[in-house]
Amino acid sequence: MSSLARLSLLKSKLLTGITDTSWDAILKEALKAATKRAQSEVGRALIQATYTDERYTGSDTNLLYPEHFPVTALSAVSFWDGDAWTAETLSYFEVIDGLEVVYPMLGEESNADYSVWPATYDRGIKLTYTAGYDNTGWDEQSITITVDSLTTAPAVGDVLTQANTGGTITVTSASIATNTITGTLGGTGLINTSDNITSDDAGATMAPTPIVPTDISFGITTPSGFDVPEDLEYAIAKLAALSLKDGTHEGAGRLGLNAIGFGEVSLKLDRGKDGLPDEIKRVFLNYARVIL
Repeated sequence: MSSLARLSLLKSKLLTGITDTSWDAILKEALKAATKRAQSEVGRALIQATYTDERYTGSDTNLLYPEHFPVTALSAVSFWDGDAWTAETLSYFEVIDGLEVVYPMLGEESNADYSVWPATYDRGIKLTYTAGYDNTGWDEQSITITVDSLTTAPAVGDVLTQANTGGTITVTSASIATNTITGTLGGTGLINTSDNITSDDAGATMAPTPIVPTDISFGITTPSGFDVPEDLEYAIAKLAALSLKDGTHEGAGRLGLNAIGFGEVSLKLDRGKDGLPDEIKRVFLNYARVIL
């Protein structure tokens, strides 16, 4: 189970203001739990997945609404004719706004075996399609270290390590001109400016050896293909932030969150009549499963 909200949003001053990377593993688990709760609230999956041979019954109209949305790809349609399943030509279909599948498409009526989604047989339609929001690489955290001098740079893919902290960096780029190395974090995720960095790969040579970072900066890598709606991501991240609060009494909290306020919203989820703050419930309602 992965999450539909960025770690950087949960750690922002807007929600928690946590800067210590040692809490990242716990925060990611909170985001996963919040995403799972969101999916329970809306009554459907939200993370992108492929659904194979889902069964539907037609309504003698040219519209059909898949159970999961938004639909990003329709890969197979077949009908039961009473004796066997028959595949239909995919060019006869069009997905509108990721919510509805139109059949047949305008101009294809004379070629299609049916003029509407047939209701003759109960569950006599099979759909294979991909739907949901793409969160690939959502939590990839990058790190850039600067050193005093770097005469021979490590190669892309080399794994660097700090033995005392257990943090690793898988190199994505390195520059002798700027004496910097950029990569993705691994191991414990801890990198500091008081420990030598060496290499786990025999082929990597760095000079001078050993090297010690003089400056460290972190960032979140967000792939360009992300399509998680902003209001949904924020609601999930805020739910995760609220769940990190200790539910004992007002103002008590974990991870140093006791000074964080949320306006009129109770810091305890179980204090609300229906268990969730109204602003979060309103967002989830927009993404709830449509039952026709």
